[in-house]
Amino acid sequence: MNNSIKISILIAIAALVLYVCFFYLYNLIIYIFIAVIMSLFGEPIMRILDKIKLGKFKLPNQLKAIFTIFIFYLLLFGFVSIFLPLILTQINTIVNADPQQVADTLSNALFKIDDFLEPYTSSNGKQAVSTHIQTQLQELISLGSIPNLFGGIVSILGNIFTAFFSISFISF
Repeated sequence: MNNSIKISILIAIAALVLYVCFFYLYNLIIYIFIAVIMSLFGEPIMRILDKIKLGKFKLPNQLKAIFTIFIFYLLLFGFVSIFLPLILTQINTIVNADPQQVADTLSNALFKIDDFLEPYTSSNGKQAVSTHIQTQLQELISLGSIPNLFGGIVSILGNIFTAFFSISFISF
């Protein structure tokens, strides 16, 4: 075999291995990236904490690192506590929405859409656009989607918990 073919095959195999590693280690790569950014932003905080002296003693590096990570998570908690009530209010509004009332409110607009699209659609037994949108909206808001929503929330909380400890460990 030609040398250039061997090199091309090796490059292709290396690219495939890198792709597979990236695919399977995607979360870990993201965690490392976030930890690197936290360490870059934490460097000035560490320098400020380095100036603090307790008598003749300076704070140990481990204590400064823990305090810096604590400051980051305190800021994150502050942002979440600001925006979480707004998000929960919107979720509560969506959950408590009556599908029939939403459909009645939107019916005028849906009939206008039907009238506009009628010349462009064939009417060979297919349902009207307004009926289709109304059906999809009722399925979206129905109580049957609540278990899926709850499962999604539990999954997201598990991922956040894992990310929290992974990033903290890598950052330390």
